[in-house]
Amino acid sequence: MTMEGAGGSPQHTTQVDLGGLMAVLSDHLYSTRDVVLRELVQNAHDSIARRRAQHADAPEGRIDVAASGDSRVLTVSDNGGGLSLEEVHAYLATVGAGATGRYRTESGATDQIGMFGLGFLSAFVVADEVVVTTTSASTPDATWEYRSSDGHSYSVLPTESAPVGTTVQLYLDPAHADLARSDLLAGLLRRYCRLLPIAVHLDGSSPVNLSPPWRGDWASASNTELLSFAKQFETRFEPIAAIRVDAADDLVSGALWIHGGSSYGNADNRQMAVAVRGMLITDEDTDLLPRWAGFVSGVVESTQLNPTASRESLRHDVAYGEAQLVVAEALVSGLVSLAERSPAVWQRVVERHGEALRGAAVTDDRLFDLVADLVPIPTSQGDRRAAQLTVGRLLHVTLGAERGFEEIVFRAQGLPIARGDHYGVLAFLRRYADRHDLVVVEIGTDEGNSVVFGEADLEEDDLAWLQSELADADEVVVASRFSPPALPLAVIPDREAELRERLRRDDLRASTGDGPFALAQIHADSIGERPLTRIYVNLDCPTMHRVIEARRRDPAGAVRALSVLRSIKDLMAASDRGRAGERDLAATFERVMAVVDGVLLGTTGTAPEEPS
Repeated sequence: MTMEGAGGSPQHTTQVDLGGLMAVLSDHLYSTRDVVLRELVQNAHDSIARRRAQHADAPEGRIDVAASGDSRVLTVSDNGGGLSLEEVHAYLATVGAGATGRYRTESGATDQIGMFGLGFLSAFVVADEVVVTTTSASTPDATWEYRSSDGHSYSVLPTESAPVGTTVQLYLDPAHADLARSDLLAGLLRRYCRLLPIAVHLDGSSPVNLSPPWRGDWASASNTELLSFAKQFETRFEPIAAIRVDAADDLVSGALWIHGGSSYGNADNRQMAVAVRGMLITDEDTDLLPRWAGFVSGVVESTQLNPTASRESLRHDVAYGEAQLVVAEALVSGLVSLAERSPAVWQRVVERHGEALRGAAVTDDRLFDLVADLVPIPTSQGDRRAAQLTVGRLLHVTLGAERGFEEIVFRAQGLPIARGDHYGVLAFLRRYADRHDLVVVEIGTDEGNSVVFGEADLEEDDLAWLQSELADADEVVVASRFSPPALPLAVIPDREAELRERLRRDDLRASTGDGPFALAQIHADSIGERPLTRIYVNLDCPTMHRVIEARRRDPAGAVRALSVLRSIKDLMAASDRGRAGERDLAATFERVMAVVDGVLLGTTGTAPEEPS
């Protein structure tokens, strides 16, 4: 059709290939065919809600789902308001038009689930033919039968009188015949319809619905009731504590619960079910929970969150962001309250999820105050509390991902060293230090190493000699003084320089992703070129002092002594797994054994030459 537009230019009407549109909507709108049951029950719910609002004498709402088994017929019936002949044409036969949307617009009702007028199309995903029998409350003497095999063409004829309401029959395609099995339908109804306020029956059995405590006298609902509800809803973990999410202007109401199973720090077992006006939209919306809450599940209900067109997920809009804040606040305040009112339960939570709480604590001051003296810190001496790690005003943390020589040095000194590579440890201890006027010494960084080992004065030619005899190309010798004096040297990798090398090899990208990799690259660029390892020679060690003095009076003996110290250095370096492959440990042991043999056999014990 052509019309004349502004300025006299011809305007053309867009043509719609209804068959193609139906194929796209029915085959690609939904990710799983199971939603057909949800959509039909949803339509039944809305019809009942409209009848109840428009007719004071409306009966108690009821939805019945029937499975026929071998005959491949799935039936969904309701005693809602039904459809008149005009409404059958206007809604069942018009893509994108729905009675629910029009009613919500005209009345402002908030109890209607449907939005887009597309749900009925899901029937054609699974059915060879769809038959709808409906009687409108406005014309109770007329009952109509709608039939269609593709959603594109249809027939509507008067049929035998039936009570007010609607019955939808799906004559299932053989590929989807199992949708007529009672056991499958029972599982789907439990998943989608447990929170619906209108009773849903399968084959005449008891309703599948639960009664969530927030719909009753929410203020007086006990924690026992809330936990009992959580145990009915949870399918993976045994809840040990429940937390309420109070309504925020009807944005979200519901319950969160703490998993009974133990978790490790960054394990993500979050699971959140979200119902909009009682109908489940998703039970996998992890983003609604804080990222640190890997030990938490929950369910919330809303009238303001907005589903996508397929109603299988939620739009991440302004309302969603506000709901995230409400849920996070409910969780934090709930944990604080739990610690106050139920110390024994709180102790179980800390025992099971101490690592996760350690990471969570750095996100909120209230959580930090709650767990600062409770959560475990992995150290070279086993798990400790933060208060047990202080040495004077210092807290020592190694940044190594493996147990390198740093740990050996601190064991020799009898000092605990925290494992900064574990989840949340470094950030937690930094905050703990700020609160208690302490200093975090990060072993493996220039600043941290200088605090532990420092630098001592040594003649330049002596230092150059030690460098030539002890160090490899990627190592630098530093004169130092530290405890215990029996330790002649310490081999400490520069963890930041190691990070730079890993980035150069590009082997972090796969494990961190492009975003974190780019941030790490920026940090690495700021590090600059420097040796991978520092060899701190201990000038407080009598043996090291004698070796340096022997250089002037017995150069050959000094070199033999240094060959042993070099072997010790190589063994120390090999204790760091990331560098073990760079050492010829067989040659190292040969040099040590040659000296031992020399002592036992009364020879000079000259160590073999290093391989070129």
